[in-house]
Amino acid sequence: MPRFESPALEKRTTATLSALKEDVQLLIDGVAIAKALETLDGPLTEQSEVQIELPRVEESFTMSLGAALALVEEVTSNSTKFDGETYHSSTMTLLDVRAQDAITSALVETVDSQGKLALEQVVRVGEEDVIVGLTSMEPRIGLAVVLGDFFYDKYNPPLQPYDVFVAVKHSEKVDGLSAIGVIYAYLFELNVTLGISLAASRRPGPDDLAYPEEDEVTVLQQRATRLRPLLVGPGLSELLQGFQRGVEAADPETAVLHYVKCIEYVSATVIREQQYEDLRKRLLSAESLNPTAQYMDGLLALFEESRQFTKDYEALRLTIERCCDSVLLANHAPGILTTVRTITPASKTTERRQAFSDLAGCLSATRNQVAHAKANYDRTGKECPVDQMSALMICAKVAAEQCIRWYASQNPELRRA
Repeated sequence: MPRFESPALEKRTTATLSALKEDVQLLIDGVAIAKALETLDGPLTEQSEVQIELPRVEESFTMSLGAALALVEEVTSNSTKFDGETYHSSTMTLLDVRAQDAITSALVETVDSQGKLALEQVVRVGEEDVIVGLTSMEPRIGLAVVLGDFFYDKYNPPLQPYDVFVAVKHSEKVDGLSAIGVIYAYLFELNVTLGISLAASRRPGPDDLAYPEEDEVTVLQQRATRLRPLLVGPGLSELLQGFQRGVEAADPETAVLHYVKCIEYVSATVIREQQYEDLRKRLLSAESLNPTAQYMDGLLALFEESRQFTKDYEALRLTIERCCDSVLLANHAPGILTTVRTITPASKTTERRQAFSDLAGCLSATRNQVAHAKANYDRTGKECPVDQMSALMICAKVAAEQCIRWYASQNPELRRA
């Protein structure tokens, strides 16, 4: 008796089993399909019921064999893309989201995992209708995580019961950008109409989920007894709150904005100090005791020159140069900042200044790009690439920390808040 209803089905099943890793099981009544075939009463058909079992996921997914084969073929297709946050195939686009408040959390807990979308809407895209809604425990994501070698462990399985996704069901005629546009239109209406607040949530990697050993916690407890004196005083509270907003930011771009704002906050004091110093040097000259028209013109020119520091790039450059250590920044600079990355204790003063200038240019351009609408922003070429934004965030954080410590060390009467 044949094991499959057709040679074509047997070929598809064999190909699917070879595509699945050992951790992913295709089962019949809880038994691996290869073993189950030995005891089946009749041949397998596309309508035969099977289960897909993912590692470290308690719930298995029951469906027909035809649907299971189509699912694996979809996930493993070269045209299917998954980056840990967004999944896009020829039939489905998914965005991993998380609830931002209690009422939203209560709502997403009611979303079932049986394939039907919750709160679904029909949207016209081009010449066809697509369906958008909420879903949970989506097997496509679980398979994409495992088969795509994304990080998972017992604390962070491929899927969890409280995972929720915005899903768009569409045909292959709908491209990824159009589907993402539908998702964000849907999120917008949920928020402004119903007050439902959902945010995109990228899947954490191994560096995000580094579980500390007990002795590491003990070391932290010991180090906590030797903190530096806390930074309190005029102007510091607002500055430190801005730094904390960067720490709490949900994405690197937002964090960079807050850290740059911290540097700019300090820049007001740095610029004033520079202006005072330049003016003091000029006033201590012998000519100041008997000023001539030429001397007064020189003073006016000095004031004019100081205006350049009101420009955001110049203010950032002067502040970073005044407050930061280029060697420490070099350890965290993104790839785009080659001059910063190559700084060593042996680097020349001109090399350090160029590194500071390049960092200021990158921070200024990146901040402007993030803060402005795409249609209103002309690229300068100094913007940080998206795939290096996390590194720039760390570099900006280190620079902001050094600026804050410089600011705190100044005479409170000279701080500009």
